[in-house]
Amino acid sequence: MAAPGWYPDPAGNSGLQRLWDGEGWTTQVRPVGTPRPRRGRLLVGAAAVVVFTVAGVSGIVLSREAPFTEAAGGGAPKAQPVGLIEAPAYCTDGEPTHRATYPENGWLHGGGLTTRTPGAWRPGEVSRVPFASDVVVGETTEATIVVAALRLDDVFESPEEAVPAVETCLRARNPLTSGMLTPAGKAYPTQVAGARAAQRRDYELTGSTPGRVSIIVVDAGQPESLGLLVTVATGAPDGAQAAAVAIDQLRAGQ
Repeated sequence: MAAPGWYPDPAGNSGLQRLWDGEGWTTQVRPVGTPRPRRGRLLVGAAAVVVFTVAGVSGIVLSREAPFTEAAGGGAPKAQPVGLIEAPAYCTDGEPTHRATYPENGWLHGGGLTTRTPGAWRPGEVSRVPFASDVVVGETTEATIVVAALRLDDVFESPEEAVPAVETCLRARNPLTSGMLTPAGKAYPTQVAGARAAQRRDYELTGSTPGRVSIIVVDAGQPESLGLLVTVATGAPDGAQAAAVAIDQLRAGQ
């Protein structure tokens, strides 16, 4: 049986480690590498930018009773996803109702980020994104688009680390998505107008409302924050179009 310690996250988050207590996986995660001093809460108002595209999401993390095997010579325990558990503490550490001032021009603004939908949208519940701040939720017929901010913290300090951290929140039980989140490929750099750097990863959503999810985290040059955009698109063509437009039109600033 593997000794207690930090091991690569068996939920598939390549940038994170998860704590094995000797009997089962805990909900504690950290970035790969030496832990950094905690500098503050995970999420805050406008700064850099993070973007998600979700196709009816919810994830799946590991129960403490999950079986494991030990690699030859002693290795990390390995578990199979068997059910939803409580999210790590940072997944509820945001202030979604804390908003900066933005123009009322029909575009979606949040976290120092601006984007739009191909048609009209109605405001949704910002409480569905408890891990973020400066949140706006735009609901269309077949998609949900979230624009918000994430504060740099000991959980992550770059877009590369933020993508798996956000993915962990969506794999746990959460009020934004429903279904099982499965990566469609590796994370990769992408371009966002006006930003220094951005990282994206796409997912398939399976369950009662299958669809597509994309997470894009953007560094817009702010010293304390990254930003966030989430689009949750069902399998319908209108949902996919709304998600594609939101990603294509994404930019840093107003």
